[in-house]
Amino acid sequence: MISRSIKNYRKQLLSGRIDSYQMRKRLVSKEGELFWVLLHNNLIRDEQGDPQYFLSQFQGRLTEKEQECILLEIERKMAQELLRNSEKLTIAGQLAAGIAHEIRNPLTSLKGFLQLMKAGAEYREDYLNIMESELSWRQADH
Repeated sequence: MISRSIKNYRKQLLSGRIDSYQMRKRLVSKEGELFWVLLHNNLIRDEQGDPQYFLSQFQGRLTEKEQECILLEIERKMAQELLRNSEKLTIAGQLAAGIAHEIRNPLTSLKGFLQLMKAGAEYREDYLNIMESELSWRQADH
């Protein structure tokens, strides 16, 4: 199975945007052992510039130290991605909390004034004015 990155590189080779590429590739031995190699790929063209074939070379197994460096780099990239996603979720949570606060505040004041009126408090025009201002202030902001 050819990975998406190799397919992308091959498209770039065929279009002439790049002449060659190299990448580290993880392979599995017959014994099931994972190991890393350095893959070099070139597109061989004829005299007219038409693609003929790909020339792929694998540069032997990488040393244990080189494999560790690759794995550390992969882990670092994954940690950075997790941190970015975490930051996005934090921002979304803060935004949601801010919106909830903006909705709850006027509703709390409306609920309080309605409870006063239900409890038999004297009807006062200023209660309605305050309630109306709470609603109209929120509408003017948005």
